[in-house]
Amino acid sequence: MRGQSNLNPERSLAIVGTRSATPYGINCTREIVTTCSDFNATIVSGLAYGIDVAAHKQALKLNLTNYAVIAGGIDQLYPKVHQKIADKICRNGAILSEQLPGTRPEAYLFPMRNRIIAGLSDATMVIEAAKKGGALITANIAYSYDKSVFAVPGKLNEPFSEGCNQLIQSQKALIYTGAETLAYNLNWTSQKHKNTQYKTLRKKLTTPKKIIYDLLLTAD
Repeated sequence: MRGQSNLNPERSLAIVGTRSATPYGINCTREIVTTCSDFNATIVSGLAYGIDVAAHKQALKLNLTNYAVIAGGIDQLYPKVHQKIADKICRNGAILSEQLPGTRPEAYLFPMRNRIIAGLSDATMVIEAAKKGGALITANIAYSYDKSVFAVPGKLNEPFSEGCNQLIQSQKALIYTGAETLAYNLNWTSQKHKNTQYKTLRKKLTTPKKIIYDLLLTAD
């Protein structure tokens, strides 16, 4: 591991998908990560081309903690063009690998690392995926772990929507329609909602009770 050591965040979402992402997929990824910022959720992905790196970039932009799980050793980043992004992730997150340093990122290691992505997260979100590939492997692993799986529905006959539509049809994934999907199914409360609740309740209290209430909120 390289970076921060807290691997048990209060909320976390794995975001996976095709390496050949369309503009629609990239936009969906950015919107979903932005939604996650309302819940202060950690983003987990694989630092691959396409959906993965789009998720990491948006998380960095919003100063969200995010973890990248790579297939090779910690010193064998793939693709290497994402080195600068990896360095930025380590400032407020981590690059993770179960392999020994020096281990090359061989093809058979990618499905193995996908189980870590699924295991680290409260749920897995699939954004654009073909019928076969790493994203579906991660989704199926998350499903086998009895964790929530979400999929962004796509157009009929669109190659990189077939995987998502297949997950939804087989009832392995719930259709993602917006922030309420995460809030309802994961019992997440947005930070904005918490602040509103706090302000509303605090207004109703007398001054002595406000002091006690504030102390209780800040107590370790």
